[in-house]
Amino acid sequence: CCKTNPPPTWTADPVLCEQRLPWPLLELEQQSIYIPDYARLAACLAAYQAAAVDCDFEPYIACRNLFKGTILPGQMCAHGDACQEGSYCAFAAAPTSADTCAAITRRKLGEECNWSCTDRYCPNETQAPAPAIVACYESDGLYCDQTMVPNVCRRILSVGSPCKTGTDCGTYAVCDKTCKAKGSLGKDCAAGCPDYQTCDPDTYKCKYSPFDSPTMCTVPLP
Repeated sequence: CCKTNPPPTWTADPVLCEQRLPWPLLELEQQSIYIPDYARLAACLAAYQAAAVDCDFEPYIACRNLFKGTILPGQMCAHGDACQEGSYCAFAAAPTSADTCAAITRRKLGEECNWSCTDRYCPNETQAPAPAIVACYESDGLYCDQTMVPNVCRRILSVGSPCKTGTDCGTYAVCDKTCKAKGSLGKDCAAGCPDYQTCDPDTYKCKYSPFDSPTMCTVPLP
């Protein structure tokens, strides 16, 4: 890591960045099917700079979803990432039929559903004859209870509440008869740690997975 010899401040070169894109992504970007999310790119760059000094794993969190789809619901698509946020690519049953983007229906408490959209994941593709996606969102404090017939949106249970399945507690807690919060950075990890953190075997505290590498201070930012 670079704690004793910090690297020079990195800067982003949009032209060089575009040249280094993998070919399929570059073609989609040139066709404006994908467009860069410049706010997320800036956050990603800042995270790389910080990681070079403190060895945190932050880039793997900050550098997600750097590109976003542009295809509107009702328009043709080839894969789910090409559709605008909040929509998905519905693949038709017949090869001669058009695959089109469709909007995810955002459900409310007590309404029927077939998916739970967490803060990390929401489906972006379906294959006919699969039904349209109608989802409960973790950001609304809801999950899709698939133990019910029909499935309905329910409130994510609070820590300490009795639970039956892991989905009852959301993605930030685990179900062990009651909902138990996952550890946070520097906290006890008996119930697990958040994404991109690991349990230190010596202290039993959550910590970032190490980001240091032999080339961290010598190789330019890709």
